[in-house]
Amino acid sequence: MHDVYDDAPIEDDVPSGPPEDLTSLLREHPGLLIAGGLALGLLAGALIPRQPFARTGKSLGQKALSFATAAGAMGLEFSKQARTQVEHATRESKDKLEELSSVATQTSQRAMETASSAGTDLRNLGMDLAKKTVELALKTRR
Repeated sequence: MHDVYDDAPIEDDVPSGPPEDLTSLLREHPGLLIAGGLALGLLAGALIPRQPFARTGKSLGQKALSFATAAGAMGLEFSKQARTQVEHATRESKDKLEELSSVATQTSQRAMETASSAGTDLRNLGMDLAKKTVELALKTRR
């Protein structure tokens, strides 16, 4: 009997190892980019003196804010891409599920037809056997 799953390729969504580079890592985990931007901003803010170098601190603060804003925008873009990939995977899964459901329906219909045919054949065989038994019983009485 042919198994539906024999022809299906086995796909492994589990990564086989660590990401190859920083871009791959950030695509897989966009939250790391946002957290890293926030951490750098907090670190820069903590290291910058407040009073004596007010102009330098303000300039560095603006740069840190710009960097954090850019990091947030990149994180948002990565999350949009991740969402698009998830939606695509969901559509593919739905299509595959519908295909498998169709195959299962066809298979069950064939099984029901086969069972019905076998039942009819067995009933006819039983009737023939009963007729032969009656005929033999009549012959032995004579």
